[in-house]
Amino acid sequence: MRNVSLTAQFEKDIKRAKKPSCDMSRLSEVIRLLHRWRHATGIAHGRHGTARLGQGDLEDRQYQDHPLKGKYEGLRECHLSPDWLLIYHSSTEQVLMVRTGTHADLFR
Repeated sequence: MRNVSLTAQFEKDIKRAKKPSCDMSRLSEVIRLLHRWRHATGIAHGRHGTARLGQGDLEDRQYQDHPLKGKYEGLRECHLSPDWLLIYHSSTEQVLMVRTGTHADLFR
């Protein structure tokens, strides 16, 4: 299993996200799956080349996991809901939770 680390900004984002409209269990599930997965890319490829997040059944279509460009280049993003995102970095040893929030929060 890999270590999971949080940036100070991610911890601030979590405090802001703890409101009735955000299902924190979805965030917990994604973090748990990222923690368990052992490969450096953070993505495994299914039988037909479909990307999957971690070891679970979180298919790319559901979470829309993808690499980012621009100021977040080198990081990945997945959608916890249509307008609630998780930005993270994944390596063989660690998963770093960088940011979470809405598109407006993260891409101003």
